[in-house]
Amino acid sequence: MRKFVCLAAALLAACAPVAVSEPGPPPATLKSAGAEVKSWGVTLREWSMDAEGRVEHVSGGRVGVPPADIVLEVRRFSLSSTNRQALADAAVRVQAVLAQPEHCDLMMTDGPYGQFRWNFGAKEEVLPFSANCVKGRDHELAEAVFSADRIVDDAAKSAPVTDKRPYKPD
Repeated sequence: MRKFVCLAAALLAACAPVAVSEPGPPPATLKSAGAEVKSWGVTLREWSMDAEGRVEHVSGGRVGVPPADIVLEVRRFSLSSTNRQALADAAVRVQAVLAQPEHCDLMMTDGPYGQFRWNFGAKEEVLPFSANCVKGRDHELAEAVFSADRIVDDAAKSAPVTDKRPYKPD
């Protein structure tokens, strides 16, 4: 009898519907993105990426250096598909942190600041940010922005300089 019960249970289990996992949403496609990172009124770097992944990256600003002594380096390159997807994922992370209530447990002064822009197709989102928070949701937001910025900034480091220009303060 026990064998019969075990056999019946096995047959019933075999007939049970198999759960098919639904595929998740496709990865987000970033239409454009950009960032500007400043400190003490000096633009340290700025970049923009278009829908084809072409980037213009300008860097070289330095705090405490007279503007006449600063030469900006311009790099033009295309992000790899891997880096484009990483940047899209980073923008999604920024959106997720933005959905949480603003909160900072510990502030410092003189952190970098600027803006981060992204567009998934509906409209361009622009986020002014400040990295003055060192603990709390606002710190997580700055970390998410810098994570996105780092993807492009790291890619720029391996690209050749295509142009140089004098620094012009805002």
